[in-house]
Amino acid sequence: MNKSTGGPPFIRGLKSLPDWLKTAIYYFLGVALVVIIWEIIHFAASNFVFPEFFLTLGKAFTFIGDSQVMTGLGYSILRIVISISIALVTGYIFGLLASYYSPLEQIFKPLVYILTSIPTASVILFLIIYTTKTCYIIVFLITFPIVYKAVLKGGKEVLNQYSYQLILEGRHSTKNFFKVMVPLTLPNLFMGLAQISGLALKSEVMGEVFMTSNHFIGIGKLIRDAYYNVEMERLFALTLLALMTMGIVDLILYLIQRKIEQVYKVKREKLFRLY
Repeated sequence: MNKSTGGPPFIRGLKSLPDWLKTAIYYFLGVALVVIIWEIIHFAASNFVFPEFFLTLGKAFTFIGDSQVMTGLGYSILRIVISISIALVTGYIFGLLASYYSPLEQIFKPLVYILTSIPTASVILFLIIYTTKTCYIIVFLITFPIVYKAVLKGGKEVLNQYSYQLILEGRHSTKNFFKVMVPLTLPNLFMGLAQISGLALKSEVMGEVFMTSNHFIGIGKLIRDAYYNVEMERLFALTLLALMTMGIVDLILYLIQRKIEQVYKVKREKLFRLY
């Protein structure tokens, strides 16, 4: 008897396709699965509580012409950019120093662990009592450890790869630090950036939801107002718009990230991403 190999005809057919086409098909199937699950929840729950997917998607696209929504989204993105910029600079400096001077890694380890593990909601509730910059601080606290770890990992790899050359110049010489470590770890800095974009949006929106000032502007505040006004379709549409915006940013960063991986042979950190 002839035994069929390679699985069902559909799977065998996919194997013969180009890699880029297979990837596109897999992503399409993944999106379709999300839509199916969304529709199942929609029919299982009340239509008022959980709106239909395609109606929500259509409403999200209509917000592109809504000045209030675009202004709120713009302010949220601006705060994310500022917070991420601070996280990149500080994470790069501390990560580089910790990789070059190993005792610093042990000193920083408890702080980084706490920042990684502490419940975000608890920090927000504490911060809103004392400062109006809660959203900036939350995004920074969430993204800084990831940048730090990416640069720390890259610095250690540089030290291992060029250990002999570094010893010749002096293991901890200033020249080695600025002429070798700084330029060779820059790709890891961008790898850290590519990992934090989605988390930055989540933490920014979470922080904005807790902001009570009437003068505060942001997509998270619009989502909260929609909830208070029991406008569930608007709530889900605003959320979908924020996800699509960050998805576009993630795609751009992913394409640049792949180029960096190919040129510098830098591997990304093991953190879940869509792309």
